[in-house]
Amino acid sequence: MQDSCLPYFKLWYIIWKYKINNKMAKSKFSENLIKMKCAVCKRVNYYTRRKKSQERKLELKKYCKWCKKHTIHKQAKV
Repeated sequence: MQDSCLPYFKLWYIIWKYKINNKMAKSKFSENLIKMKCAVCKRVNYYTRRKKSQERKLELKKYCKWCKKHTIHKQAKV
């Protein structure tokens, strides 16, 4: 490597090592986050929160901006 980019590499390496060793805790919001997917066009339009203890998949009638009408949106994998 050239001497001019060596300080940047060292700085990047130090930051990378710090992030690996000091993993941040997951937020409560991301743990309960689910995607809502349109049943007609299969596009993800909404994200919402839901408890994981519920076994059934969520189905709601919501507006799809690609279909331009209200359609059933089903819970999808995150």
